[in-house]
Amino acid sequence: MQGTYKAVQVSSAGVLRVVERPIAEPGGGQVRIRVEACGICHTDAATITGVYPGLTLPRVPGHEVVGRIEALGSAVGGLQANRALCLSVSHSSGRTLDERLAGLVVGRSRGGTCDGPDHN
Repeated sequence: MQGTYKAVQVSSAGVLRVVERPIAEPGGGQVRIRVEACGICHTDAATITGVYPGLTLPRVPGHEVVGRIEALGSAVGGLQANRALCLSVSHSSGRTLDERLAGLVVGRSRGGTCDGPDHN
């Protein structure tokens, strides 16, 4: 898929910008999620203000999302496009996507809709 999406990015501490980023195809074991709503919590506030330790910028805050699966990479079983999801993106801890979904926790989706505070 070609194209871009819009995101609110922390460009530097305290500076938010609406940017366009390229839409990436999911790799093996990954899904791309079209985010319909995103919660902002205390870790995101710390990201925005620049006090969260160890982060690199720019970064898109927001790791609690509601959306739908837009595309599936290879080796993703048991899921279908357009499935509604409510997720908190967290550490993957070496588990497969199916194991993380079963635990209601999904690892960071490269392609960047939300980077989350725990990942660079």
